[in-house]
Amino acid sequence: MTVDELNAFFGTDQKAGLALGYKSKGTFSRWRRKGGVPYATQCAYEKISEGKLKARREDDPDNPFFSTT
Repeated sequence: MTVDELNAFFGTDQKAGLALGYKSKGTFSRWRRKGGVPYATQCAYEKISEGKLKARREDDPDNPFFSTT
């Protein structure tokens, strides 16, 4: 999942962050700068959203096969 998908589901970065207990919007800025959300975090959001959001390894910037194209 992408940061934009998180934002669309929760409404704002802040609400998405609070769902996992993040206090800072800097986390989302860092994910945007890197180009994606870490896979383990995506899995947590998939669980919280009851499967409405889907974790995808290809959206993890630390995945060796990550591509922004």
